[in-house]
Parts: sequence; structure tokens; C-alpha cells
Amino acid sequence: MKLLIVTATEPEIKLLKDSCSELQQKHQINFLHTGVGMAVTAYALTTELMQNNYDLVINAGIAGSFFRGIKVGEVVMVQHELFAELGAEDDKDFIKFSEMNLPGPYAFKNAKVLNGAYYTSLKKV
Repeated sequence: MKLLIVTATEPEIKLLKDSCSELQQKHQINFLHTGVGMAVTAYALTTELMQNNYDLVINAGIAGSFFRGIKVGEVVMVQHELFAELGAEDDKDFIKFSEMNLPGPYAFKNAKVLNGAYYTSLKKV
């Protein structure tokens, strides 16, 4: 299996990276550190995926989550994502993208359901 693990920064995945040499003997595991933010992540990940094919891509780290119900180190399956930082500011308030009446999605819904006991046992967020 060819696996890509994506993080914004190296410290987010250092412990796993340092301890997965046995797994790397069985599988090809690549790590991609993109930098912080949607734009640099989109660019770095797109560039990587244009050059290489993977069986599975995992976004690790805090992955931009603001939800305190996820414990540090907990593995979850993202079912939908709201891009909270998309929007605009007027002189005093932040205006959510969804409130701006502009075309285009501001949310992502995972349409592909992964099968298998491991995936179905993950906490859905």
C-alpha cells in the first residue's frame, strides 16, 4: 500500500514518523508537510498528487479542528467540513461566506464511504 500522511508542520507528526520504521518495511509511506493554512496546503497537496499516486491519503495533526470533543491523538473520520475562515470583514464584524449570498460551496461533504471494520469504528466528525 502506498500511503501519504499530510500535516501542516513536522512536529505534528514527529512521534509517528520516528516510530513507524517497521510499518515502512511493509508499506511505502511518504510524509508531506505543507505549511499552515488552506492555500498552502491545497497547493502542496495538489503538486504532490499530480506527481504521485497513493492508495490512501491521511491528513494528520489538528487538521484545523476547533472542536474540543476530539482528544489529542484520537483518530477520526471527517464526514463534513465547514470552512470557517472563508468570509469577509466589514468595519466591525466577520461575515460568514454562507451569509454573503455568493455562489459556490463553503462546505465539504465526504461522499465516498470507506468500508471495513476499522473505518466504521472511527468517530465521525
